[in-house]
Amino acid sequence: MVFPDKNAKKHFYMNENKNQYYCKKVRGEMGKIISYECDIIKDVTLPTYILDDICDGGATFIKCAEALKSQGVEDIRLFVYHGFFTKGLDALFEAGIKEIYTTNSVCRIEHPNLHIIGENCYV
Repeated sequence: MVFPDKNAKKHFYMNENKNQYYCKKVRGEMGKIISYECDIIKDVTLPTYILDDICDGGATFIKCAEALKSQGVEDIRLFVYHGFFTKGLDALFEAGIKEIYTTNSVCRIEHPNLHIIGENCYV
């Protein structure tokens, strides 16, 4: 499990364990994310889940996936409670995220690698 920043973990109730990693956003001018620095993943052969509460445009997760891929992680998946995906899903998948999981709180897109958790879709 990878949290894109230290604050992301507060949205999830789980015990500390050796398979939790953190990333740090490196920001440039105007606060734009220019890169990510991530803890070193010990086993790059396992599926790696990025966990956070909201995905709006996806820049955070694109940079995080790029940082993980640079370590050799190949199976990257994203779990967010609320998936707005205002810029679509293509850039997320192109960054190396294989599957996305989100709740049915916000649901506007269909894709074979997007998994909506819940029975109803409220738009």
